[in-house]
Amino acid sequence: MPNQPIRQRLTAAAARLRETGDKQLAEAVEQVLAPKGWRDLANDDRAGDPNFALPLPEHVLQQIREKAAAAGGNVALDINEGFRAFLDHSWTPTQKDRVGTGGKTKVLNSRPSAELTARVKEAITERQDDLGWKPGVTTIAAAWLVKKYDIDVTLPPAAKAD
Repeated sequence: MPNQPIRQRLTAAAARLRETGDKQLAEAVEQVLAPKGWRDLANDDRAGDPNFALPLPEHVLQQIREKAAAAGGNVALDINEGFRAFLDHSWTPTQKDRVGTGGKTKVLNSRPSAELTARVKEAITERQDDLGWKPGVTTIAAAWLVKKYDIDVTLPPAAKAD
């Protein structure tokens, strides 16, 4: 059995749990096996994380929501990904990556890892001389989402008139 792929082993485990009468554990294993079931595990890990309010121009927020939904994304997990990239130095936002504030602003609420958020805040302070500026943690989150989903931050003409 150890040489079988993990999906087959988990399927067998769920079946054995059902046979032995542990329906609740069998359902938990099956939930993880379901398409994108691993996200339920990630959501459990973040259950205690506080709200992270990310102010964004309305047109940027709308694009993020649409593109994240189309990609089957989870914004909190996406922000965590960006925070990790910043922390491991594989991605660094520049001042030009800042998302403008023109037009109406809305708030994107999510629950990224509080631990990662705190580490990013510390890293910002430690790296501000190397960065040449001091971005906020929300600036880093917004810049990552814009990069990840290839968001057009240009204010639409209709929004300029408002």
